[in-house]
Amino acid sequence: MGGGGPKTDQRLRAMGVVTIGDLAALPPGSLIARFGRSHGSWLYQAAREVDATPQVRFRPPDVKRRPDVRIIQIDHHNRDCLAKELVEKIAAMITT
Repeated sequence: MGGGGPKTDQRLRAMGVVTIGDLAALPPGSLIARFGRSHGSWLYQAAREVDATPQVRFRPPDVKRRPDVRIIQIDHHNRDCLAKELVEKIAAMITT
């Protein structure tokens, strides 16, 4: 689980927490008492995969408007030829 550094890891292990399941089993009050309201609440919710972050629809950058970006057309389903074809196309772009 991201968000916990080495100090958090040490403190959780001191509480007997080794797995996410161990963390999820703890009552929120014990985490808040040990880590403070903000971080303790976050640990409690993260262990239960609760995320209130609003979802944002990904929009790729408009590469047509960027002169420094070139689109390379390759068959990405044929893994045997992928690396070779990609290297050849980049080499051709560099030498032209």
